[in-house]
Amino acid sequence: PFSVIIGTQDGQNTTEARIIEDLWLKAYRQEFNQCQCKLEFSVMNYTNAELSKILFLAYLNHQVSYGNFMSELCENVPGGDAEAVLNAMSKDPRVNTDYMHPGIGAGGPCLPRDTEVLSKFTKTLGVSDRETNNITASNDWQIHRVLYKICNILQSPKTDFKIAVLGLTYKPSYKWLGASQGM
Repeated sequence: PFSVIIGTQDGQNTTEARIIEDLWLKAYRQEFNQCQCKLEFSVMNYTNAELSKILFLAYLNHQVSYGNFMSELCENVPGGDAEAVLNAMSKDPRVNTDYMHPGIGAGGPCLPRDTEVLSKFTKTLGVSDRETNNITASNDWQIHRVLYKICNILQSPKTDFKIAVLGLTYKPSYKWLGASQGM
């Protein structure tokens, strides 16, 4: 992680919050000792900490769905190349493209779950959940889109297919298959 959100009752940087920061820093240095990244901490009240977490993860999920939208659009424009477009977008410091690479959609235990939590929470407040619904619909569509492409290839006159399955887990170098879009 690049940032850690710490929730306290009053949102103040208490002794307990500083202890948690120290523990995170020790664990972070052990796990990522070669990384030159700076770990940022945000201390806030419990409500804002939880809002920050679910909004952040829903935003990452949005980036995944936007990347897949971009990929589908580029595939349908003659000469369109999603990787070239993504590379051009990444040159602008205002655009973070880390989660926008074309794929089968968001998976794993956090992004889809917290997007759903946010959707249900907004409904309880009477706030529109159109953003979260669009993200979820986009990720659901991506599975159908990939299966449709596979079916079209398998129905072609060619009969000597070689099929490789790549990326079953929801992120690279990860062994857990639960909640993977690829499964």
